[in-house]
Order: sequence, then C-alpha cells, then structure tokens
Amino acid sequence: MNFTTKKALRYVFLPQVAPRMQGLFGSGFVFIAFLIAQIFASLNLLPKNHPYLNAANTGRFSIRHTVYEAWRHLKFDFKHIDQVLMFFVVVAGLVIMVLQICMLFVGIFTMSSALA
Repeated sequence: MNFTTKKALRYVFLPQVAPRMQGLFGSGFVFIAFLIAQIFASLNLLPKNHPYLNAANTGRFSIRHTVYEAWRHLKFDFKHIDQVLMFFVVVAGLVIMVLQICMLFVGIFTMSSALA
C-alpha cells in the first residue's frame, strides 16, 4: 500500500461520498440479509441446510431473495400463526428502515435555515 501525503489530504478533504454510498447500497446489505436469513431459520421458515444460512455464501444473495424464500415456506394457517406474525414483523421492520433512510435524505436535502 502506497501511502503519501497527497493521498492522505485527498482522503481528508475529498471524502468520496458517492463511492462509499455505492459500496453500501450496491452491496444489497449482505450482512443484513444473512441476519434476516438466520432469523427466518430460527422461525423454521428456512430449512436448516439452506444455502442462505451458510456464512460462505454471504454476498451472493440479497434481502429480497431472503424474504422471498421465507415467503415461499410460509403457511397461512392458525397452527403457524407465530411464523406468520414474525414474518410480517420482520418485513415491517425492513419497510420502516427504508422509510427512515428516505426521510434522512429528504431531511438533508430540504434542510433550510430557521427564519426567526
């Protein structure tokens, strides 16, 4: 790794926000997808030997894939009401997370100084 003063100053004064945002949002939140897969596995919505539960496959699937796969294994009957409720709680949490991120950007871009 070639560390120079020019690179250090460039890192400090030009934080390269766009590439970092692309790295964050372009990754598909792979670790969150893995966490959600583990939650769905504990609810028996994903089989114990499912590839999404293998840590070596982290990054090969997204949140959308994980939720869809759990949806396929979801049974809508009174016997499995706990799975149905927890599935929709997790999905509601994801929707709320997306709304929070959107509202953060709206707040940042529409922020104006107070008129006193």
